[in-house]
Amino acid sequence: MELSGIDSGIADRIRGEISELRDEGADAVVCKCSSTGVVAEEMNDSETIEVQRIDRAMADTAVGIGERIVLAASLPSTLGPTRKLLKSSSLCLGKSISIQEVVIPSAWALYEAGDQAGYFEEIAKAMTAEFEKGDVIVLAQASMAGAVSLVLNYPTPILSSPKLGVDRAVEALRESVRSQDRHECRSCGSLKKSGESLYWLGWSQSR
Repeated sequence: MELSGIDSGIADRIRGEISELRDEGADAVVCKCSSTGVVAEEMNDSETIEVQRIDRAMADTAVGIGERIVLAASLPSTLGPTRKLLKSSSLCLGKSISIQEVVIPSAWALYEAGDQAGYFEEIAKAMTAEFEKGDVIVLAQASMAGAVSLVLNYPTPILSSPKLGVDRAVEALRESVRSQDRHECRSCGSLKKSGESLYWLGWSQSR
């Protein structure tokens, strides 16, 4: 059985690693892979800790900006998971969206060759041709985030997952600490605060 296109063996490994992190004392876990994030996110129903996918905040933000979304990727296999994510966010937020997909294979070739600067430049060049086609541009892979700084002067927002995902994860952790980890010490009446532990679960399938 496969979950959203993810092999059951990989899904079981992700679940196992998240459970291990919980047992080691993690208060929150964030999955950084766009392709396997769905597995991590679905564990929120069974885990006692916060489990997030790095790109959920990006999807929610994109849907909130506008209806026309340009979804860009350098690796085609990441389009499907991010498309499903955007549609999920649109349903949750009660918004209608249309998605136009753009693949930049020339950029991925540079990435595999180790040319990070060229990788970002190729993505930025492709994005300049897409600005008028949508209300917002979504970068499907976290590895594409470095291209955003090369196109800051263009009017259409370009969203990548790392910063938005980190901000949401940190806020969730802080909220958890505020609501659960602060408690009154009955013996002395003082407030005690337990430690905050945020773990990142990486996966190499889609970078």
